[in-house]
Amino acid sequence: MTGSQAIIDAEQLLGLRELNQAGERDFVSELIDLYCQQSPLLLGELEEAVKKAHFVAIEKLAHKFKGSSANIGAVRLYQLCTELETQAREQQLAAMGELLQAILLAYGEACKILREQWYQKTA
Repeated sequence: MTGSQAIIDAEQLLGLRELNQAGERDFVSELIDLYCQQSPLLLGELEEAVKKAHFVAIEKLAHKFKGSSANIGAVRLYQLCTELETQAREQQLAAMGELLQAILLAYGEACKILREQWYQKTA
């Protein structure tokens, strides 16, 4: 398994690409744009919630980001968000900062892979 396979599920994206309509913009590229442009706001809210130890907000935001990451095939982020969601539910603050940093790093890696390997520019 290569590094990008551990971060992004190619099968998920290939399945999404099958939803393309003739003459329309690439569906996967649209999802990549939405994911990579809108996620920083959510991640900022998550960082604030962790700083304030607001467990309910952390759980909800981690769940939301987990869902959007799953939709785009970002499996590593899905796993990390699942872990953060569980820690928030159990109010385990000790490792949350480190886990949040892992999420931020994985997000950067995921967007880089998505844009470099899956994004199709319009002609």
